[in-house]
Amino acid sequence: MYARELTPASAGWQDRLVALASRVISIRPVGDTGANDPATLPARLENAIARGDNGTAAAAWAQLPEPARRASADFGEALRKRAAADAAIATIAQDAVAALGVAG
Repeated sequence: MYARELTPASAGWQDRLVALASRVISIRPVGDTGANDPATLPARLENAIARGDNGTAAAAWAQLPEPARRASADFGEALRKRAAADAAIATIAQDAVAALGVAG
């Protein structure tokens, strides 16, 4: 059986509308708010991915609550692998530039 929050019959139409909307609509921050709480993690994760910063995105994913990480485990693993690949590519590029500097 499902529990449902009932709005009192004496509530005004605005209260009933807000109660109905709160069951249908989820509000979350847009953009990086700088906050470090679980409510901002999806926005931080999305922004990091949009910037191509997979390391930061993987770190944000790792901070998600356990049920969210469990539900998105495949995504998290792919993100972690992509972040590791990006780090390896950056290291190779730095080493190549350093080698060119020594040779030149």
